[in-house]
Amino acid sequence: MSKEEFIVAVNFILNSTFFSFNQKIYKQVFGISDSPLSPVIIANIIMQGLEEMAITKLQILPLFYFCYVDITFLHFNWI
Repeated sequence: MSKEEFIVAVNFILNSTFFSFNQKIYKQVFGISDSPLSPVIIANIIMQGLEEMAITKLQILPLFYFCYVDITFLHFNWI
């Protein structure tokens, strides 16, 4: 994902959140929504970039790679 695409995605998330209070609908103008997906999406985007940077610096590639939000598991075969 390019930097521009990332900015568009974050702006979309931050600018499309509405909630209701006392039977009125409001647009959220600060922060990330209470939706369980928003923090997960942001964490995945950040972690993916960090993991790619780290893996490219390794001298050996992992045999197995698994990632979920902020949990990363890599398996190496050391001989």
